[in-house]
Amino acid sequence: MKPVSKRQWIKFGVATVLYILFCLWMQNGWLLLGILLLVDIYLTKFIPWNAWKKTKNPHLLSLFGWIDDIFFALVAVTFINLFVFQNYQIPSSSLEKSLLVGDYLFVSKLSYGPRVPNTPLSFPLVQNTLPVLNCKSYFDWPEWGYKRVKGLGKVQRNDIVVFNFPAG
Repeated sequence: MKPVSKRQWIKFGVATVLYILFCLWMQNGWLLLGILLLVDIYLTKFIPWNAWKKTKNPHLLSLFGWIDDIFFALVAVTFINLFVFQNYQIPSSSLEKSLLVGDYLFVSKLSYGPRVPNTPLSFPLVQNTLPVLNCKSYFDWPEWGYKRVKGLGKVQRNDIVVFNFPAG
């Protein structure tokens, strides 16, 4: 194992502090096991995460580059949709004086606290059904109870609040 540079230790320290703060916010001690992943990514490099970058074949290098970029984008967008904000379209005329049917809006999930997913096994970027297959986009097992983490604000009068349809 190569010696770890001071820069890598600083990156590891910043990533670990941010991850621990996220775990505390989520109130889930099991997530702290992810620190082992951070140790490997920043310090030990036991798992060769970037081994595909050493290939000599330019087509294979391009393919794996695209796969890597798409995977990172999916993880980032899923994290943002789950915990930061999500876009919605107005489905009914109940807000007729202020918003019209079909209007798009971004809803901050940090304001009132994001809801933790009920199951960890679901397809990203789809709501309840897969578009072509018309089947559920999530698995019922394992199922976690309802949980909402602490938000940054409180509900105020005249705030627009998004409610989920109870059946799914």
